[in-house]
Amino acid sequence: MREVTEEYKEIISRLQKVLLENTSDLSDELRSKIYSRFNNVRYFLVDCDDSMFLKKSVAYFSSLDGNIYIMNKKNKLSEKDVNLITDAILLHEMIHSVSCVRNIGKYENHSLNGYHKITSSHSVGSNAKITFYENKALNEGATEFYTQSFLKKETVNYLFYPQMYRILSNACGYEKLKEAYFSSDIQKFKDVVRKSFYLKDDTLIDRLLRQMDIIYTASEHNSSSVYYIPLISNCFKTLTLMQMNKLKEIAKFNSKTDKEFEENLKKEFNNFD
Repeated sequence: MREVTEEYKEIISRLQKVLLENTSDLSDELRSKIYSRFNNVRYFLVDCDDSMFLKKSVAYFSSLDGNIYIMNKKNKLSEKDVNLITDAILLHEMIHSVSCVRNIGKYENHSLNGYHKITSSHSVGSNAKITFYENKALNEGATEFYTQSFLKKETVNYLFYPQMYRILSNACGYEKLKEAYFSSDIQKFKDVVRKSFYLKDDTLIDRLLRQMDIIYTASEHNSSSVYYIPLISNCFKTLTLMQMNKLKEIAKFNSKTDKEFEENLKKEFNNFD
């Protein structure tokens, strides 16, 4: 493992400017926190056979030390692998790095990486640790969504999850969800979604997040989308229920009688895209 080369320093510097430009409209307090994390991130090249490097990755952000590691492309990498180290991948990891908040306690430590909570705990008098992961799919989808948004281009990474997040962002408001993501606050995300869809509680939101995580787990074990298309369908069914609730609540608000409600609901459904 070693410091990045001048070639990578130029690429990183360019992408850092993209990141700063696209987070300048966040609230003053949040922007200050992000800039602090931004200044503490270090970048390293890692040999392919290094045991600490994730074999399937070409770059990754470590919530353990707050640094970004890039596979050493000059060491045992094919031309195909070299081409995988793109602006989108590096910016994706940078966005992870500035959205990560670490909290270390006596018996537990956790990182809030955007919407993704990573918790590691151990019992008193034991070195055994158990690690839990929450909202992994939502977080990767959101991170890639902002990567695409900041670069102003589509990517082929995490195809389903960014599209799902784009639907939520369009319905809830781009700036509102952006503030929630960079605050590393999953409850703020849920609050915005709940209000936007006129939901009474987080039941459908939690169902959607779990369904997305199930797809993520399934895709980790089998890359063929044929096997988890039915799981994707479940996500859209839940999202449809959320949208139907919104249409009903809007129709109810604009109606004084049952007949008006039926007419207004029909109008809402006819206008639904």
